[in-house]
Amino acid sequence: MKKKLNKLNKIEKGLQMFLFDDQIRALTLAKRSRRAVWSQDTVLTARRIRGAVGVKGYEFLRELGYPLPSYRTLCNRMEPKIMTPPTMQDELAAIGLCEVVDKITPLSEMD
Repeated sequence: MKKKLNKLNKIEKGLQMFLFDDQIRALTLAKRSRRAVWSQDTVLTARRIRGAVGVKGYEFLRELGYPLPSYRTLCNRMEPKIMTPPTMQDELAAIGLCEVVDKITPLSEMD
């Protein structure tokens, strides 16, 4: 019994190295009844992953069972903001779209 508990603790510590606590909790939920509550950190990381691998790659990871929010959740959790170009650059960089950031000209340089 003690060996199994130690083994489970090691597995959990290993998962904590690359997953947030809410993602670990989501792994314990049944697939059909997934009603996970995602943290802001998880949503931001998921946006970056989605930006890096695209929609099909993101959905493939979810089909494999990787604990990520649905694309719908990502869209719903985006905060509507009126963005100025520098703010937009920060937002795009945060979701992993750095190549787009390089093409934006700040308003101060447009004079």
